[in-house]
Amino acid sequence: MQYKTLLSTSLKGLLFMATGSALLLSSQTWAYDGTINVTGNIVDGSCDISTDTQTINVALGSVQAASFANKGDVSNPVPFDILLKNCSSSVTEAQIMFIGKSVPGNGQLLELTQEAGVAQNVGIRIRQPDWGDFTNYVSIPLNMKLVADSALEAGDNTLTYTLQYEATATPVTVGTGNAVMYFDLYYQ
Repeated sequence: MQYKTLLSTSLKGLLFMATGSALLLSSQTWAYDGTINVTGNIVDGSCDISTDTQTINVALGSVQAASFANKGDVSNPVPFDILLKNCSSSVTEAQIMFIGKSVPGNGQLLELTQEAGVAQNVGIRIRQPDWGDFTNYVSIPLNMKLVADSALEAGDNTLTYTLQYEATATPVTVGTGNAVMYFDLYYQ
């Protein structure tokens, strides 16, 4: 009988310790050290951006300040292409948004990078062919989603744009004319 009492007491003690440990562990509080926000879309199809055009360098060259006699005067346009590869047949249209800091008061001109020695009273205008008409270019505002310059076809496609300096006031002063902008593509 003593053996049963001893065994019963030992089992009760073990059960009590296990229950106490479980309660102790379950009462711990958890703190978050960071946050991960997940975003994305499930789409019917898309295109790949060619690695050759994921980073594009456009050299606008050296332009004489005197060539900007009036507000709105522009330099010669310099074209650049965004190459889309492996477009799905279900994708028929791309929208593009050029993202960058605009000239104060003019959402269509990209502001030059504000660094020592930067040119003053000049910004950069982005244009695209008017629905494939390479003789007529239309301005593209920054930070706004717009239809890309042509209907997409299955396979590879080229989106062509131009950049050019534009006087925002006179006189335009000499200095560097560098800028950075980004682009996002959206498929329909």
